[in-house]
Amino acid sequence: MEQTIGLNLQLLHSGTSRTIYCAVSMAATMFSIIPLSLFIHHTIPLYQKESGASYCKLGKQLFQIVLGNLLYGVYIVVSFVHEAALLRLDFTCHEAEDIVFNSMDKVIFKESFKEQLETAKSNTVVENEEALRVTPRPFILDGKKESILSLENIHVSEWMALRVLVSSPNSYSICPQKVIIPPQRSSTISVQLRNDTGQPPSTESGLMLQWFTVGKNCLCADVTRLWQRPYLVPRSCWKFYVLPIYHDSSESPPS
Repeated sequence: MEQTIGLNLQLLHSGTSRTIYCAVSMAATMFSIIPLSLFIHHTIPLYQKESGASYCKLGKQLFQIVLGNLLYGVYIVVSFVHEAALLRLDFTCHEAEDIVFNSMDKVIFKESFKEQLETAKSNTVVENEEALRVTPRPFILDGKKESILSLENIHVSEWMALRVLVSSPNSYSICPQKVIIPPQRSSTISVQLRNDTGQPPSTESGLMLQWFTVGKNCLCADVTRLWQRPYLVPRSCWKFYVLPIYHDSSESPPS
């Protein structure tokens, strides 16, 4: 429950919410300046016609109004500069993140066939440490060019958000690509070889599983929103696993 509340607070204070708040605040400030400026515009001619400088204390009031407008203007400029700096910082951070993680994806999918096979046979990394059980392993597409991948959340009380990426998206279709798995429950994903591309699949194709926990109560969560920026869970907290794809008995590893 605490983690779920934390995710909602992160969404509330996300970059999008901050930008909207800043825009509304600056717009309200500008609407406050407009009537004050109109008041000064219509009052100055009247003030200039009066012989007494202290008439209705208008001089002091005009000074206060002009000072207030100047402070409003300073607030708008500072808010705009602050928001522009934050947007620039967010863009730089996301760009650096993409470079790091895209490089990671390329390195993982360019591993040798033997390294992918050793990763697929590893039970300790996925099942014990990361609380995700993947079956079947090795993953082999049957004669119909389609197979079902079962993903089980071993957590006792934590819900899990998971998505599946493929190294050759033009050769395979995945349905569904994103799921939310309750604790100690499983979900299935269909992986199918596409026949409309006209290109043979790569002999070193693989699936990348990415997942993270989303708290103890996630009934109303939007699975698509969980994987959109700004991320509710930092990418440094995501878990990764690469599963090779085999197509027939000649490619499948010995049992």
